[in-house]
Amino acid sequence: MKIVYDKNMQTHSILLISDNQILADLLAAQFSAHTEMNLVHIMSFNKAAAKADDTPYKTADAILFDTANGTLLSPSFIGAHDICIGIIDSDEEEAYLASPDNMPFTDIIVRPVRFGVLLARLRLALRRREAKAGGDIVHKLGAYAFRPHAKTLEAEAGQKIKLTEKEVDILQFLLAAQSTYPDGVVSRATLLNEVWGYQEGISTHTLETHIYRLRLKIGAELLMTQAGGYRLNVLPIK
Repeated sequence: MKIVYDKNMQTHSILLISDNQILADLLAAQFSAHTEMNLVHIMSFNKAAAKADDTPYKTADAILFDTANGTLLSPSFIGAHDICIGIIDSDEEEAYLASPDNMPFTDIIVRPVRFGVLLARLRLALRRREAKAGGDIVHKLGAYAFRPHAKTLEAEAGQKIKLTEKEVDILQFLLAAQSTYPDGVVSRATLLNEVWGYQEGISTHTLETHIYRLRLKIGAELLMTQAGGYRLNVLPIK
């Protein structure tokens, strides 16, 4: 199983629920340039609430919910969708982050919407879903058995190393990159965008900190720095 964005992957349907026609038109134009994402339907909140059983709503891979109309989203409204990103105002962000367990969304994007950030968040959420759906997939990672679903690395002697969610995301992307990137090398900017949703040029040491901690767990000889980025020193995924 490969968990990676490439030009040949399946198209994912995205449902936008918003009363803002300008936002809807803007996102529709931006999504049209990305073949792996398809903004299949745009609904106002009232129409969405009345037609929650319609096919576009039921079959969407992810929901984008604009809170600008002031309508609260109940957990039952999300239904079976495990990816629901809220588009919120900056003054709402603190309240959502303070009570993440009560947040009706799986992720939030603060207005004004930066499309690159939104696209990266969607890709990451979809990769995580695919990993979860794959069950106990095991990847050979040097001397370790990498189990993304369990968030563990298991040594040949049986020792288990716990991984954080971001460490799993980094390893999965680097593993999949072996078959989609030249020499399997992924740039710093690409990892920041695909794993964190950061745009190019942002000043942060987040990635370096996570790479350092990962190397303490698996060794620098396995997670290598090369000109232009990072790669795993393992056999490519076929």
